Amino acid sequence: MRKAFTLAEVLITLGIIGVVAALTMPALISNYKKKVLLTRIKKFYSAYTQAYNMKIANDGELDVSMLTAIDDPDVATEFFNVNYEPYMKIVEKTKTAKGMAAALPDGSGLYIRKSNFGSVEPSTSATYIVFCVEYKKCKSINETPMYNFVDSKETFIFWNGIAPPKLSQNRTNMLNLCKTGDDESCTGLIMYDGWEIKDDYPWKI
Repeated sequence: MRKAFTLAEVLITLGIIGVVAALTMPALISNYKKKVLLTRIKKFYSAYTQAYNMKIANDGELDVSMLTAIDDPDVATEFFNVNYEPYMKIVEKTKTAKGMAAALPDGSGLYIRKSNFGSVEPSTSATYIVFCVEYKKCKSINETPMYNFVDSKETFIFWNGIAPPKLSQNRTNMLNLCKTGDDESCTGLIMYDGWEIKDDYPWKI
């Protein structure tokens, strides 16, 4: 009776294992990234909406008095300090060229920028709230475009304490808009699907 494998058999077995690993690793990595993303984005949304609701409960409304200039990191920082920081656990804050980024305890982050939607009047609706799966991404957002801050893979847009407006639409509309680069529809689609990334989500995670 043979008690050992031959070198050829061992090499063939290792080769098969290597092929299987090569085929399965991309899927495993993708699933892991999705799990991290969904865990962090849900946690962020919960913490962020809680902070928003506490601010409203205490003061009746957000204080937008400091929103006097667009693309100003001092304006964005003061807006966050007054309205959200008292109700959120923040590890670090960084002013960027046109806004500010804040690190959350789980390694994710948020980014705020006051932009111009056809008016320079103080308005919370003209304030971007961007969630980043990794804080470092928030610190390095390309701020040159006026609107295209997010990629809906590592960064996701929200509004002040509420779900993206497109969440009120049906799923088909949100999916089609997401495919065309309408970023708030991508965030809305994930929320609509019960915080899942379905197979038809247009951007590979």
